[in-house]
Amino acid sequence: MKGQLELLINNLGSSYQTLVRLGLVEKHSIRASEYEDTDTLEIESIPGLELIFEPDSCRFETIYIRLRNDPDCDLPLYSAPLPKPLCLINNRHATINHLGGPLYSGEADPTNQILARDTFQLDQHLHHAASLSLYYGADLKPNTIVISLLDASI
Repeated sequence: MKGQLELLINNLGSSYQTLVRLGLVEKHSIRASEYEDTDTLEIESIPGLELIFEPDSCRFETIYIRLRNDPDCDLPLYSAPLPKPLCLINNRHATINHLGGPLYSGEADPTNQILARDTFQLDQHLHHAASLSLYYGADLKPNTIVISLLDASI
């Protein structure tokens, strides 16, 4: 049986109304983003998950999964099981071992507080057209997983 996170990933590209109808999010849980540099809509009712929606169509486009906090941060963490292959990833080496070479990699730049990161095509059984980005802490264990549509028109 699929868990809530796997069902959310499977439904990237769906509308907010569809997610409500499927029982994946609560009605009236969507709100304007609190970040100054974006006009997206979001839902943060599940601890450790942030769901991002396109503002005009309310299309579900991105999931942020917070596994660990940076030292100066104390946000809620996601504690439920991750679907395969995400549950197999416990450090950067394991990520590349399980997922292959990344489409894009960036090394950490501690001076500018930029984390090391890798981006992959998401496993097809989770979503046919999504990317998977991992942002690592200084110990190269994943802090945040970001799953996004590859093409916003999907």
